[in-house]
Amino acid sequence: MNFSFQEATYVNHNLTQSIVVPTMTISPGSASVGGTAAQVQVSAPSQVVQSAVNNNMTSVVSSLGGGGITNHITNTANNQVVQQMITANIAITGLGQTIQQSVASTVMSRVQAATTQFR
Repeated sequence: MNFSFQEATYVNHNLTQSIVVPTMTISPGSASVGGTAAQVQVSAPSQVVQSAVNNNMTSVVSSLGGGGITNHITNTANNQVVQQMITANIAITGLGQTIQQSVASTVMSRVQAATTQFR
């Protein structure tokens, strides 16, 4: 399984803050993820990233802790465009083939059932 994550926050179409978790690969039976321990505990306190723009009228606070990533965006400035984009990429080797086989067998069983109903 491959996993990566990126979060980007824009104010007025200008990148204000970005958090990236690079691609990690987890293999069955492996004791490592990308060369480090497979299970990582993030203990308190959380890692916090804070960005303030527009003379501190717009604030983006992100924290990474044991519960995941949380965000808090505040904006007291008028006529501002605040956008947040999150991209999570998850790839499971063999999943596509498994889904295709499952769909094919489901369709075939339904066609066979329908054929017997109209005889």
